[in-house]
Amino acid sequence: MILTLINSMIMTLITMSFFLYFFTSHPMSIAVMVISQSILMASLISKKMLFSWFGFFIFIIYLGGILMLFSYIISLINSKKTLFSINKSIYTTFLIFFSLNLFKEKKSFLEIYPSKFTKLIMSTFSLSSMKLSIFLMMFLLLIMVMVVYMTEMSKGNMRKI
Repeated sequence: MILTLINSMIMTLITMSFFLYFFTSHPMSIAVMVISQSILMASLISKKMLFSWFGFFIFIIYLGGILMLFSYIISLINSKKTLFSINKSIYTTFLIFFSLNLFKEKKSFLEIYPSKFTKLIMSTFSLSSMKLSIFLMMFLLLIMVMVVYMTEMSKGNMRKI
């Protein structure tokens, strides 16, 4: 019962953050919503899989790409609009989705039992393919260090004023 309630609350928050995209126009508020949605998706994946590393990897990759994109977009913005414009319709939508998911009595449609996909993910991090996984981790670390070094060299904005 509690797990079903947690599933419905996470799905409600994911759905609400998706619908909030239509009501916002400032890149900072969109960035906050994307980050919160990636945290919710990573926690949902971590809860559903047999191990939490997969959700953590997805969160780190998603967050890195989105933060680079939004840092560039925010550097181009000059206007000082309000970050959030919340209407009564947003509250109404939130209450409707929350009540629909809260009082649902059947099992969650997202429950994943050990399936072929889970076995495939588990085989990726098995001992036989550990060399490939370590190589990919080292490669991603090298790329991250190179990007940090390149941004330190410029020591300024991405856009020249």
